[in-house]
Amino acid sequence: MLNLYAMLNSNQILKYKMYTEILELCDTNKRRINFSSQFNDSFLMFKMKMDDINEMLELATIVKNKHQDRKDVSKKRLCNVASEIKGMLSGKFTSFSQKALKIKIAECFVELYASEDCILEKKIEKIYAEAHLKIDDLLKFGITAPLIEVLKEMLIEYQDTFYQKNFDAVNKTLLINIKTLFWEADYLLRKELDRYVSRLGRANSSFVVEYRETRLLQYESVQVA
Repeated sequence: MLNLYAMLNSNQILKYKMYTEILELCDTNKRRINFSSQFNDSFLMFKMKMDDINEMLELATIVKNKHQDRKDVSKKRLCNVASEIKGMLSGKFTSFSQKALKIKIAECFVELYASEDCILEKKIEKIYAEAHLKIDDLLKFGITAPLIEVLKEMLIEYQDTFYQKNFDAVNKTLLINIKTLFWEADYLLRKELDRYVSRLGRANSSFVVEYRETRLLQYESVQVA
């Protein structure tokens, strides 16, 4: 299940909750809102705007999740290769038993994978440089020059994911679109629904009160998104 709130700031989350409450209130009182064709028509427009908001939030969330998945896969591949090389280097080329070597490599992987992006980048660059200096010793353990170059290629691939230039551009566009849709939803509420709700008459006074109370929450706790 997608976490749509992950794409919203704190004010937008409060707004979104209010939008949802207005939507549910009107949907469960269809007979009442039919007393005013203007209110009903405006509500249908608001409902379509909410569909647009949800579609945009779903798209933005999917894009973000795919980027994070790509980053995680890239990081694991990088740390796998780096930990193998670092495990050999850390052993100072002593005659490790197979079991001891596997434990050392596993420890290196855990340490590397737990590192923040920029710190990991520096650690990999250090492993790469040291491996080139000690290539003759590493050859005895099956670590070849091409494998060391693979480490460099994987680092570049991983750097692409955490410097995320392409993702940032796409994400910025999606966030602007979301902000625009919120502004349009606010406009419908302020300029139309808030005005037309009074035309529902005394027979629907309980609905009018509940609608206004739900809207009042916005003015008390939410600023412009």
